Amino acid sequence: MKIKQIEINSFRGIPNNLTIKFPLRDNKPISLIIIGDNGVGKSSIVDAIEFCLQGHISQSKQTLPTIKSFYSKKLPNISILLENNEKINRQLFEDEQGLLLNVRQPHKLFSISPFVLRRHDILRFINSSEAERTLVFSNYLRQENYEEWKEHPSDELKRLQDERLKAKHSRDNLISKLGNELKIPTEEIPFGSKEFYEFVKEKIYKGIPRKEFESKGYKIKINEKAVSIADSVFMAMEEHRKIKSQINAFSISASINTFPKHLLNQLADFLGKVGDKLTKSFLEISPLKFIDKIEIDYDNQSVLALSLKLVLKNKSFCNPNQILSEANLDLLALMFFLAFIQESAERGQSKFLILDDVLQSIDSTIRVSFLNFLLKNFSDWQYLITVHDRLWHRQLIELMYLHGHQHSTISIVDWTFENGPKITDASNSIEDSLIHAIENCDLISICSNSGLLLENMCDGLSKSLNTSIHRKKDDKYSLGDLWPGISKLLKKTELKDKIETVEKWLHLRNLIGAHYNEWALALSLEESKNFGLSVKELFNSIKCTKCSNWLINSSDLIFYSCKCGKIIINKK
Repeated sequence: MKIKQIEINSFRGIPNNLTIKFPLRDNKPISLIIIGDNGVGKSSIVDAIEFCLQGHISQSKQTLPTIKSFYSKKLPNISILLENNEKINRQLFEDEQGLLLNVRQPHKLFSISPFVLRRHDILRFINSSEAERTLVFSNYLRQENYEEWKEHPSDELKRLQDERLKAKHSRDNLISKLGNELKIPTEEIPFGSKEFYEFVKEKIYKGIPRKEFESKGYKIKINEKAVSIADSVFMAMEEHRKIKSQINAFSISASINTFPKHLLNQLADFLGKVGDKLTKSFLEISPLKFIDKIEIDYDNQSVLALSLKLVLKNKSFCNPNQILSEANLDLLALMFFLAFIQESAERGQSKFLILDDVLQSIDSTIRVSFLNFLLKNFSDWQYLITVHDRLWHRQLIELMYLHGHQHSTISIVDWTFENGPKITDASNSIEDSLIHAIENCDLISICSNSGLLLENMCDGLSKSLNTSIHRKKDDKYSLGDLWPGISKLLKKTELKDKIETVEKWLHLRNLIGAHYNEWALALSLEESKNFGLSVKELFNSIKCTKCSNWLINSSDLIFYSCKCGKIIINKK
């Protein structure tokens, strides 16, 4: 079951309403890439999806106040629309008992295993003791049993530490904002509650205690904006103090550091199936030839500890840490999680996977091999992948095109404390911009976007058809370099008329689209539309909307086609 839409309100770094739609192809939702710098809210989106579908975040049971936005006074409310139009909603409400969830159980289609992979999940699994590894899955295996889950105590401590840092950053940012408003250096503003109270009294209320100022109605003009910021600082200080107190009082006892007993049979059955999958997938990706098998050792009765053993070609055994590089240890942990998730899909969990910047820190060779494996063996899955590196984003898109995996990209271009993430559509932007320009009769934009779309076509076709320029992937060429080879090739096909029509209007690209000159302003709208429509028609003939691939040579060399065969162009 695929996801069509996510709606997030007042959740962590998203103080207002944020709606994200997964584009449809053949009326089915496709995969989505989210690109944006660190700190712009990508993880808040991922956390909201996980919380809505499973009722917890990052393999732990979050205490409810920590999912609230620090800016919005509204309570968190997240809704997800599935492709069958079922709407899943999870929200907080408040009564005399405090903050409560409207639903505590995970959704049945997302209850068996984690579907979000994060970097710290991989590191924790590698660095955990054998006894702690089983706790990674203590929030899952809920397909038939919705009993209260037991959180991993180390996760709870990590969550508290993360929340303390967020509260500290929020406090520091607000203090900086207050300093700017009062035109006072930030270092002169105290961080202690009592000292800050005295500071506010002197700098904002003219030396008068606030309660006295408000009760007696002094007619003294004060900076109301500074008052509002100072109130927010007080709240942030109190939040930081509470979390710090929780950390100081926190302890992990042996009695709570155990896996839920009612799930042991399910876990043992799962691990038995995961072992074979792990060996096959790891050896398919890793270049190591001295490993024969990976065994998962555990007690069938208690599953109190979980260890991974490598069986080498000479039949000797060793621990992964004794022989694997850091990159291969990362891969081993990644493939263990993936095998567990794959097994869960075979038992009814939805084929949906989130990679939250998990591949960025992994060795580049293994990263590409892993993604190739994923797109080859999990081709019918829906993905949400977050990235911050532009080069890796480009490589990711190329791999998806190579495998014919349909996807779209959105870009988070900014984040503010008051408004949260600002999102733009970064997918098919040139084609969409051209269509928009034609519809709005924007002469200059039509010519400009037609030229850009032609460059995009030439870039793709010069690689897929290996045109006469013999370009390499990382080379950079202009439209003037690439078009002659593309034109010569396609004029020998049934696209000859379309190529000649484009060439009839191609000079307009230089007149307006690429260079400014006054004479070109006399160009008629009809001429520019003819150029734009001819480029758009050619684009639709050589780029498949189903498999997202450009034309390639057929095996018998009598026609060109896309990878899925929806587009076939006969040679003459």
